[in-house]
Amino acid sequence: MHDITLYGHMTVDRIFDGFQEKQTLGAMVNMWRTFKQVSPDMDIGMCPTSIGEAVVYIDRDSSTRYSNFVPDIKTNSPIIQQSKISHAMYINKLLDVSWLKDLTGIVSADVCAGPRVDSKLLQHLDYFFIADEDAYADLSTMCKDTKGHVILHTNKSSVVSDGRYEVKYEIDEGMFVPKSNVLGAGDMFASCFLYGIHLGLQIEEIQKFAHETTSKLIRTENEKI
Repeated sequence: MHDITLYGHMTVDRIFDGFQEKQTLGAMVNMWRTFKQVSPDMDIGMCPTSIGEAVVYIDRDSSTRYSNFVPDIKTNSPIIQQSKISHAMYINKLLDVSWLKDLTGIVSADVCAGPRVDSKLLQHLDYFFIADEDAYADLSTMCKDTKGHVILHTNKSSVVSDGRYEVKYEIDEGMFVPKSNVLGAGDMFASCFLYGIHLGLQIEEIQKFAHETTSKLIRTENEKI
């Protein structure tokens, strides 16, 4: 049994950091990389159902990134793995999500910029990750649509709620990394949050760990450049 299995999108990323260009793999590979940085011994399954391409521009002055994403150049139906945690990536961009209901263990998913997610899918999720800029409704409505918890996050804060209670967290200003390459930061955050779940931490502990570890990873990556 895997500790976590990743499903959904894998991308070939063409990245422009200012005028410098490089190519790398993204989407589920961002999460795989983060898990391995946090815990090298984690047993991670990978089941891409869509392979696409993306062009990304990074603006360090504003710590933002802009992208154009072509998903589903190649598609495949997954073989469902036995896993303690199963995570589906960018479910609002997947052509086929019929397998979502069959995932094993704790089931989570996220979305990316693009079409509105089909709220009926959220009834299968124990944890739903969504950035504030991608929110399709207010937190209360999204909680009603989701079986478990909604994690509404920004680059500096998050709110976790199941509709009955809310847990809020905001990082110290000193943890924020200005003029940074934030590509994959949302994937890093989701990975760190799920690792906290894997460890059996409480929600408050998970939020603190996820934000602080994401900031440290972003800082480390930017110090390499």
